[in-house]
Amino acid sequence: MSNLYFNHSYSLRNETEILEIRAEFGTEAYAIYLMLLEIIAESKTKSINRKFIKSLSLSLAFPVSKLNDIIDFCIELNLFYLENDLIYSKFLSKKKTKKTSEINTDTL
Repeated sequence: MSNLYFNHSYSLRNETEILEIRAEFGTEAYAIYLMLLEIIAESKTKSINRKFIKSLSLSLAFPVSKLNDIIDFCIELNLFYLENDLIYSKFLSKKKTKKTSEINTDTL
């Protein structure tokens, strides 16, 4: 189990772009978006290779066509961007990934 994390707003589910994703694809798309963020954060390149979308679909137990549709919509909303078949997150490019040992438990 990894001891890395990234912060996100408690109200992320209500941000405009996330509401658009949920309105277009349903609540499960929000879960897919967050899982994609986790995968990007875990990656050494901080990206997902679009060429391997079928294996990603298998690991998420989510249909390839729906996964592609959600990713394309996230790109359209500027949540993700594509460079040379690599998918990056604008959200994560602004955030620092921290180790859980760096968490100040006095503020939790």
